[in-house]
Amino acid sequence: KLGSLVTQKDLDSGRIYPPIPTIREVTIKIAAHLVEHLYKEKKAWFHPEPKDKEEFIRMQLYNTNYQYFGPLTWKWPELHKKPRNVPSMDDNIVLES
Repeated sequence: KLGSLVTQKDLDSGRIYPPIPTIREVTIKIAAHLVEHLYKEKKAWFHPEPKDKEEFIRMQLYNTNYQYFGPLTWKWPELHKKPRNVPSMDDNIVLES
């Protein structure tokens, strides 16, 4: 099955295997082919037999995208980036003469 997933373009560029960026899809296709064989030989352990073998495999795959658990960040509005001049207590004192 792996040999059928190598394109002529891959062979022309010197590859004998499919390129790494396609590894997930290649793995799914090979696994679906294996699942098909297991059901045909009556050696599969999951019943009933899934109609769409590739989708069945996709549902079993580990998700490598992790939820971000770091602190939340956001952009401050321009107004709040500039320092403000806060009057001091001394500015409001009026001395009588």
